Amino acid sequence: MINHPYIESGQELNAASADHRPTMFRALLFTPLENVKDKENVLKAEDIVSFYHKQQGAYLHYDPDSSPDPYFYQSARVASKSRKKCFWLWKVENSTVLNAGENVCANEHQDFKKIYRIKHLVTNMYLIRKEDGGLGATKLYDDPRTRFCFKHFVKNADVNLVGTGDMSFLRADTGEYVTVDLEADKNDVQASQLSDRSRIFKIKMRKQELLPDSDALMMMPLRQTALKGIVQVRRMVLVMLDFKEQLELLPDADIRQSQNKLSQSSLNKSSIRPEDGVLEVVRSTYNLLHKSLSKLVVNLSWGENPDPMARDGIPNRLLQKILRELKVVQLVVDIVQLPFKKGVSIDMVAGNDEFKQMVTIINLSYRLLKQMAKQNLANAKVVLNYLDVWRAQLGKGILVTPTIKEIFDGKFELLNNMNVEVIQHFVDLLQRDKAPQYIDFLMSVCVSPEPLAKVQNMVGTELLEKNSHLLPRCKLEPAGNRIRLLVDIPGSNLSALDLKDYKKTVEVRGRTQDYAGWVLNAPLNELNPEQKVLRYFIRCSNMYGRLALGRNQHTLRLLLFNKELCLDYDSLLKIVQESSLPYLVRARFFTLIERLYVDRDPQITSPSVARTRVWSKCVAEESDLDMSVQAAAATIPVCTNGFRDLLAFLLKALPEMADCKNEEGKPSLNGEPRFGQLEMIKAMISICSTLIDFGFWQDKQKSTAGAASAPQAPNYQNLTSILKALFSILETREKPADHGDAGASIYM
Repeated sequence: MINHPYIESGQELNAASADHRPTMFRALLFTPLENVKDKENVLKAEDIVSFYHKQQGAYLHYDPDSSPDPYFYQSARVASKSRKKCFWLWKVENSTVLNAGENVCANEHQDFKKIYRIKHLVTNMYLIRKEDGGLGATKLYDDPRTRFCFKHFVKNADVNLVGTGDMSFLRADTGEYVTVDLEADKNDVQASQLSDRSRIFKIKMRKQELLPDSDALMMMPLRQTALKGIVQVRRMVLVMLDFKEQLELLPDADIRQSQNKLSQSSLNKSSIRPEDGVLEVVRSTYNLLHKSLSKLVVNLSWGENPDPMARDGIPNRLLQKILRELKVVQLVVDIVQLPFKKGVSIDMVAGNDEFKQMVTIINLSYRLLKQMAKQNLANAKVVLNYLDVWRAQLGKGILVTPTIKEIFDGKFELLNNMNVEVIQHFVDLLQRDKAPQYIDFLMSVCVSPEPLAKVQNMVGTELLEKNSHLLPRCKLEPAGNRIRLLVDIPGSNLSALDLKDYKKTVEVRGRTQDYAGWVLNAPLNELNPEQKVLRYFIRCSNMYGRLALGRNQHTLRLLLFNKELCLDYDSLLKIVQESSLPYLVRARFFTLIERLYVDRDPQITSPSVARTRVWSKCVAEESDLDMSVQAAAATIPVCTNGFRDLLAFLLKALPEMADCKNEEGKPSLNGEPRFGQLEMIKAMISICSTLIDFGFWQDKQKSTAGAASAPQAPNYQNLTSILKALFSILETREKPADHGDAGASIYM
């Protein structure tokens, strides 16, 4: 119906997830064009509007989670372009099927009075006059208390028409008017914030001859573009709701088991398996449900990748809000739980092709939650309320970890309340399966984007101190003039990986990518065991840097004392200098040098000026890190040469741009730089910035502890080399511009 060429702007408000369950439609007679001309602002039955109480500046609001009854909610969104919340959308339905789409009238004459029902678009509930004098909601559209009519606020108005934007009274068929009750108690309304309760006005149905003008309601029209989007989203949500209702019709697992026992004893035949009912529902609804979920996930972010499981662009804020208002989070809670309540054992689904479609639906549901919570604190708080549900399905072959990670990612308010039980849970999962996604979560919760010492200490204690055997072991071996970096994971059946074997490229969707970068970002189910070990090692290396960010003493000590990690200064420098290793690995170790050594102690910023005027002598700031032998069993490794070897290497490596070259073979980013190369360039720029800021590029080297001394003149030759390399990175034109051109390159 929707895509039929003879029907324009046709929209189905109800939807089902299976073809054999048709939805209900209302018949609308064809309207000639001459009856519509010059009547665009006339309210017609089946139109969707918002009821606005002008005196209180509030919309008729219905949210069954906050209150079982509708109420008025104060809001300043009165402009026609302002988005109206889904809680405020009401559909005016004619009480008769004949001429269901005719003009809404406000004729009070008994022979010409028209009766309407007011339907909430999101919940499919109808306004109802309650016996206690209030206004409620019901699903029984044939209830006589759902009958309402309109009365014009302006006495001389045309009773045969009600315009959108007109002021009218909403009256029950029995004569009671919808009015604001300013004296009603609001404490029974569950407001999300304390300030919200002051914006709430309860409703009272009053039957009186002289109605105050202040209780007239304005019919606020909705922009068709906004309404069309909401209707489309709601149709897909209804497909999800239909799937949930089909699962709810199945008997629970314990009831089904008792029925199977009776059947087996009476018929002496093999009983039906508990999971068969769930699998049948999934098979019958899979196509439409998969299509709806995929479309929602893809449209939740802006990007080019059409794969819903890989798309991860800039979030679509409007769709995030609409889905929250449509209670999609609560709906997903039921979708991911019901299959296991109705007979499917959660321990059976991992790697079982019989449950492949069911797992796909659940994974898409989790992906939907992930995209809803991305960079959205309000949505993340709603998803966080069901953290116990998500944690119960961790380690069962379902992609839950990315969703839990997205809940906390970059949200200081939630990370600051992180519970140590969550950290312990992920460490326990690593005991069973050293999966990189668990390390990815532990790494992500350490910053927001500034380091969080509280969470860093929890991760350091639970993983680095109590369970260091879960970390990959590194070993450096000489190989002529080069070195070999061998990596293995304790308890793994695989032999140690020689990382030089992974400095290669791979073709992905017609583009050449570096192998390590592809391993880091590819879907986990596409990786073999060796690739998973490589990804685990790279994730751990990234996590070490985040644990040390902010000069965290506790985690710094745990990292530097663990000799199996090869985090002493000499080993790190050898790794970043070894050109046979993957660029991505070298990038991570550049970051480790910066976090573990260059920026480990409190430093005094040394401006690059030859002379300055000071009023008093600066007192040296001592390191907070106790490196005495008495403080620990071993001395923390330090750099003893003022990073001279690192400085010399950066002067050589940065202009080479991690081997990025153009068509002429010169260092340039105009070719096709790969992920690992860009990460290495980024890491080198970061460490150069820190070294310059702390004054290590001066004629006389400063001490690594940051002791104050007389200002030294900067080494202009070295700084010029670094800046020239930086400008080369920024320069994207193949040929230098004319020197007289205002946009010419900077020549040094």
